[in-house]
Amino acid sequence: MNRVVEPSPSEMDYLDPPLSHGELRVFNFFNDSLPQGWEIYLRPYLNGDEPDLVLFHPEIGVGVFDVIEEGEDGRYQTRDGCLWDCRGLEPVLCEGRAHPLKRVASYRDSVSRVYCPRLPGKRNTPIVSGLIFPDLKASEARSLLLREANEKHTRDALLVGEDTLLSGDVGRVAGMLACSRGTDSVDDVATSFRGWLAEAEYVRTSMIDLSLDVEQRRASEERTASGYRRVRGSAGSGKTEVVARRAALLAMQGKRVLVSCFNITMMNYLNIAVQRWLRRECGLDDRLRFQSRRRVEIKYFHRWAADRFGPWQVCNGMEHSVESCPKLRELEFKHPAGYDALVVDEGQDFTPCWLRLLSASVRDKEEPGERMLVVDQTQNVYGRSQGWTEMVMSGVGFRGPWFDLRTGYRLPESMLPMVEDYAKSFLLGQDVMLPAGQGSENGRLSLESVVLRWVQCGGEKQGGAETCIDEMVRQARSVGSDRPGSDFAIITQTDEMGNNLLREFYRKRWRRIVDTFDVRRAEQGKEYCIFPDALRDSRDKKLAFSPDIPRPRATTIHSFKGWEARFLVVWIGELSDDRDACLFYVALTRLMANAFSCALTVVCEEPSLRDFGEKWFKDFFEG
Repeated sequence: MNRVVEPSPSEMDYLDPPLSHGELRVFNFFNDSLPQGWEIYLRPYLNGDEPDLVLFHPEIGVGVFDVIEEGEDGRYQTRDGCLWDCRGLEPVLCEGRAHPLKRVASYRDSVSRVYCPRLPGKRNTPIVSGLIFPDLKASEARSLLLREANEKHTRDALLVGEDTLLSGDVGRVAGMLACSRGTDSVDDVATSFRGWLAEAEYVRTSMIDLSLDVEQRRASEERTASGYRRVRGSAGSGKTEVVARRAALLAMQGKRVLVSCFNITMMNYLNIAVQRWLRRECGLDDRLRFQSRRRVEIKYFHRWAADRFGPWQVCNGMEHSVESCPKLRELEFKHPAGYDALVVDEGQDFTPCWLRLLSASVRDKEEPGERMLVVDQTQNVYGRSQGWTEMVMSGVGFRGPWFDLRTGYRLPESMLPMVEDYAKSFLLGQDVMLPAGQGSENGRLSLESVVLRWVQCGGEKQGGAETCIDEMVRQARSVGSDRPGSDFAIITQTDEMGNNLLREFYRKRWRRIVDTFDVRRAEQGKEYCIFPDALRDSRDKKLAFSPDIPRPRATTIHSFKGWEARFLVVWIGELSDDRDACLFYVALTRLMANAFSCALTVVCEEPSLRDFGEKWFKDFFEG
């Protein structure tokens, strides 16, 4: 069995600069000594963290390292008893946040909190971070570091010297080797993590139509004179594909690009989308694709802000203008701009202050940097874009005419009148942009087989959770066993409904569902987990929510914004305000049309929606 090594031998010379003598020595040590099953990643981009080395075993653990050497070709060097960072134009003395000990600590935090969320079971995935000195003994390395950092940081990092490399004792380096094996859910975590370390296998093997219409190509290719562009799109109009293609094209031009979103669940989705477009646009130029992928950083806003500014109290609403926000002036110039371009997806979920902070991270050199904002204000489920007056947006920098994407490609054409009727009846006074039909001239129109079913439930009758699972089973039986699990999804209005759904799944012993619900509970001051062998934290689950995991999905409507499914069950409860009404619109527009078959079932507990369901759903059932 061949070991997984990235980059592959044919791609090694794509690295810039080339691997140093010390890095090659470290690679050979691990490649020769590690047992089978361990994967080695040399200088993975890891979404901008860029460690020198990552070791990964999906059932055992993760090791993240930087290499520090004496020679002239290393990224870190030792000189005159001090550490120097040589990654820039001139060597810089390592101190403060740039110190290698601080960097490897940040690697560990990123891996554990973002790219490899903890596994189920009694133990978390062991994650070791450290420094490797191929030219110094471990004791000499420790003495060197103690002169420049406190004991705590030195104690927390694993230090590897040339004496360990010469001994060939890999167990002394990777102390996680003896840890217990994980559960079968490790596969999902491993799939997600590998997608950040290298090009995802899903991208290499999947055959997905990436054709765009004229307006989508214009939005993703053209630059405005000012560098700012505002794009509005209806549900299913290809907004995320425009975001991903624009980021890919900018990276191919040698620019460093930040892609920001609001939903945590969109990180993996966007990562896969950018990789697909790079494979499409770069064609046979493997070097260009390899190097372009290492210029795109994809982060949900709150993680980006935490990485850039440290802990901070986020401004969650519209209570402050850009001029009066107490945090903005403190943070805006705290760090120098480091990106050449910014692309924001789900822009309707951002406050002007957040957009201003993101915009300030883009450098304006010979020509202004590029900034693109992509929104669908009809999906304004948090109510933030209602304060976007032209004056406010001008203060953020996003001004000028909107570029509109009106044609919808996700929803079946037969559902467009239904969606329009819902908007006119329930989204009164809101900024609505409905998807337009494709039209025969577009060349994409296809015959569709759509199954629409409505179950009106409530009172003392069958519970919504059990009904949702029964309806998903009904859909699956109608299309046979040849459909991948990822074609099926159940989305709920609230996390509480989601937990009821999980209880029903576990009662039926269905544990191969990808979900994002927070199953932690507090009792008598202590936290416990109602499902001991499940991921507890909703954030961890969202980070592992990826399009390349072939399992049915269960999540909230909020977390499914931007996603789609061919076979969809929506569980909707009480519509208490305009945001809930908007949320149901989002749910209705998640169904993906297909020439063979697609199905939408609504399990509804809201009495005011009953007439709407009976009017538009041919199969209406009072549960």
